[in-house]
Amino acid sequence: MATPAQIARARSLALADAARAHAAGSPAGPAPAGPAPAAGSGLDRMLAQLKRDRDQLRGIQSMVARAEAKRELMPDYMPYVDGVLEADTGRQDPVVVHMMIWALDVGDHATMLRLAGYVIRHGLAMPEGFERPPAAWLVEELARVAMDDPAALPHLDDALRLTSDMDMHDPIRAKALRVLGEAVLGTDPALAVERLERALAYDPKVGARKALDAARKAAAQAAESDPEDAETP
Repeated sequence: MATPAQIARARSLALADAARAHAAGSPAGPAPAGPAPAAGSGLDRMLAQLKRDRDQLRGIQSMVARAEAKRELMPDYMPYVDGVLEADTGRQDPVVVHMMIWALDVGDHATMLRLAGYVIRHGLAMPEGFERPPAAWLVEELARVAMDDPAALPHLDDALRLTSDMDMHDPIRAKALRVLGEAVLGTDPALAVERLERALAYDPKVGARKALDAARKAAAQAAESDPEDAETP
């Protein structure tokens, strides 16, 4: 666990990197390749630490144990990551991207979504081996998790809003809407109908037709038993 002094130093290193980049006239926009970090820079140090930790993680066969190891390691990186987000330069930063991925692995969906917002807004690249761009990865992974973890549903809803203007394969968005629709079928059938209809519009094969029929039936029954805005004489 990092000490308060180490936390402050990591954040300061990230801000100092941003100041050097600004002084050197580095562009603030997306830079998928990214310039090589200056020797001794905050990014340089964190990348070296990330390499050591990832080498260590590769030696852990259990996915549960690997996730726990990541949970213990993440606090060493987050002060630096917070500094990067505060500086908001938009430069390619593999440390930020990896912490976004680790946040998914440890179930910290709030942190995952917060970092994804930065990654998507600045067009940062995913690591080698990841075929999906950040927006599609975020929505699809949260939809997968939310199928079994109701606590992830609000984050999935936020992810859809965050990526509403982003291009991705229709089945990804359809699956997310199906999960969100099925989640409220018993509590808000009208909202379930809206979400499930949108899911089928994106992908007719998403598997939401039975749920949509049930939602429509429940919504109709609710409207009959509790009519809204009844006129008064």
